[in-house]
Amino acid sequence: MMLPLVVLLGMTQTNSMINLPERAYLNPVADTFIDPSAPDVNFGREPALVLGNRRAILMAFPQLSWEGYAGKKVKSAQLVFAFSRGSANMPFTISEIRTPWGEGEGRSLRFDKPDPKAVPYGGATWRNSRQGRDGTKWQTDGALGPSDIAPISGADVISSSEKLTLTGLAGVVQNMIDRPNQSFGIRIESAADVAFFSGEYTEQRPRLEIVWEDSPVAGPDLALITLMPQVEAGKSPRNGELTTYNAIVKNVGSADVPSARLEWTDPTGSRNSVDIPGPIAANSTKVVKFQANFRGETSDPRKYFIHGQVICDTDVNQGNNHLNHYSTGLNVAIEATPAQLETLRAISPAGDATLLYQWAAARMNNYILPYSRFIRNPEGVFERINIALNPAEADIRVTLTDNDLTEDGLQSAITKALIPLSDAYVTPPSSTAVPWDKATTSYSWLPDTRDDGMRIPGLELPSNGFAVDPQGPPLFSNGLISRQEAWALQSLVGRRGKDRKFPWVPLDQGLLIRTTGLTGEPLTEMVIGIFKPGDTKPLVISNSGRSGFVYFSANQFKEGLFKDVANSAENAWYRIEATNGYESASAWLPAWQVLDWYSRGNTSISNFEMRFLMPNKAIDKTQDLAAGKLVIDEADRFPAQLNALVDGNPETSVDLFPGQWIEVDMGRDRTFGQVEIEVASGDFDQFDILVYGTSQTASSAFRWASINEGNYIGRVWGGEMKSGLRIPISGLARQGRYLRIVSKSKTKVALSGLVIRPVRSGE
Repeated sequence: MMLPLVVLLGMTQTNSMINLPERAYLNPVADTFIDPSAPDVNFGREPALVLGNRRAILMAFPQLSWEGYAGKKVKSAQLVFAFSRGSANMPFTISEIRTPWGEGEGRSLRFDKPDPKAVPYGGATWRNSRQGRDGTKWQTDGALGPSDIAPISGADVISSSEKLTLTGLAGVVQNMIDRPNQSFGIRIESAADVAFFSGEYTEQRPRLEIVWEDSPVAGPDLALITLMPQVEAGKSPRNGELTTYNAIVKNVGSADVPSARLEWTDPTGSRNSVDIPGPIAANSTKVVKFQANFRGETSDPRKYFIHGQVICDTDVNQGNNHLNHYSTGLNVAIEATPAQLETLRAISPAGDATLLYQWAAARMNNYILPYSRFIRNPEGVFERINIALNPAEADIRVTLTDNDLTEDGLQSAITKALIPLSDAYVTPPSSTAVPWDKATTSYSWLPDTRDDGMRIPGLELPSNGFAVDPQGPPLFSNGLISRQEAWALQSLVGRRGKDRKFPWVPLDQGLLIRTTGLTGEPLTEMVIGIFKPGDTKPLVISNSGRSGFVYFSANQFKEGLFKDVANSAENAWYRIEATNGYESASAWLPAWQVLDWYSRGNTSISNFEMRFLMPNKAIDKTQDLAAGKLVIDEADRFPAQLNALVDGNPETSVDLFPGQWIEVDMGRDRTFGQVEIEVASGDFDQFDILVYGTSQTASSAFRWASINEGNYIGRVWGGEMKSGLRIPISGLARQGRYLRIVSKSKTKVALSGLVIRPVRSGE
């Protein structure tokens, strides 16, 4: 039996809370700066946050409104910046922002240049808290009005040559948790001509550090469970129409509440309130009705919403007193069995699954949808969702499985329900004959969630799972929604029911494929064939030539490229095979990878990279040049202590610490093309393989391979052993005697084996 959310009301049995670490490190997901010399320019998504000449930095932390921070008490908080230019000890003015604002898309490179007469909605500038049509101005330019900001008492600055730390922020962070409709982040100003790395970076991005108090959970605790308009089934309010809303308020605490008040803000900014008569007993529910003028826009649901807030001075947890209802957002109903509800209540705040659902919705609205972004979607997806208690009022119904009964599992179930796709488009016809990554790295269906917002759109993306050149343009994995799905959701904004189909486009453009080995070296003079799954006869063939690039025109596909993919997932896959007459390897090409190129704005030729476990010479897989050979290492351990690396016994291992090397002497100069590293335990993502010859020293060694995704390679191409993981590396055939492995991983790993495969005789 599946239970709709309405059945959950009044079913609280426990008082559990989601466990949080004693100290939280939050990365900002919204930051920009405003500049009086460019009063109408938005600088969102810039790589730097710049001060000096009256400029000001704006920062916000939406994570505080959706993570399990409701009810937590802040002991201390500080904000840490890394200098990208200059350093400063002079005074900083630090204020709490009291007006809603947006990061905006900034001046990031766009394939489709925006119309200067149609300024994108939402981004902050010197003049506007939200620019564009229906935007809002600051009370005073520069966000300096008394309604724009308020001083933060006790804030201070600690500066060094590398970083700047703002301390004394406990009060403002507590406000962002308890009063998210009144506290919108932090404004920073200084006369110092300095710049900090922005949130577009990873290691050096600003971070908010919070230490928590021990928070008592006993006492009255009112929660705003849901906020929905009261309309007839199948109908929607019209703009300007006075609409009745139902707010459901529940006391999830352990003590009664004498009385409370519901306050709401309508889309025009008008604030009103109504009394909630008491007493409100523990574990009881009140339904509060109020009226407000409806306003919505189907093409941009993020613009207009009703914000509700329960006011109660004795409430021990203010963080669950708030809720937004997005006027044209998707209404989502979640259904679960009684047994599943028991599991969800155990991980839900105050033992109430509805609060967990609302947090998932807030996470979706504040983080997953707006920050699943890429070069053509710099502000993410405009869609927003509401949790509906009644499935009859829902646009989307989520039926939970037993795999969804965790915080992230629930989030993934909701996200996938919004996207009209299926596993058949995600999982290839076979994952044994052809390598495929089985790991899930995002909340949605597809795995490639890299944000290419600062990358030239005409530049092909590295193969999924492989790191981009660190010297190249930024390309970060955000772990949210893939570009293809973000594009699809953006295309479906405003659509309901049967109109919500995945917007496959005719994938009839040509294919330009850059073929490489696992280490990124071009696969030259290879025969490349494209096969339908299960077929042995190729649809088309070509040669990679001296460059490793191979081109297939649309005219070469008699039936069309990915014909009828919208109606049949069986047509969503091709097998790409590379062969040189001696060796061959295959990889899957899914339709969504070609759609990725289209969604980035390239509608002619699809240009992408595919990697194969493929050396450039034929390999003799019957021999192991490392077996029984002498091993030395940087720690000067005895050879007998290191023999486990080459004894062929997977039960023995050698520890390799960060920064250390270990080296095998193959006895004489040999030509090899493949190395297999067996890892007994630990993550061996980053390492170098160096090689040098008999008459050479280690100082003249050349780098044969530099690996930054060892675990991924092992998981897909090597597979698990009885204990551990095998990482195979193929590359250009080279000659050498000494092979050295240098660990660049951050933790210790245990290596149980090393195999070196020679090139076949005569090659």
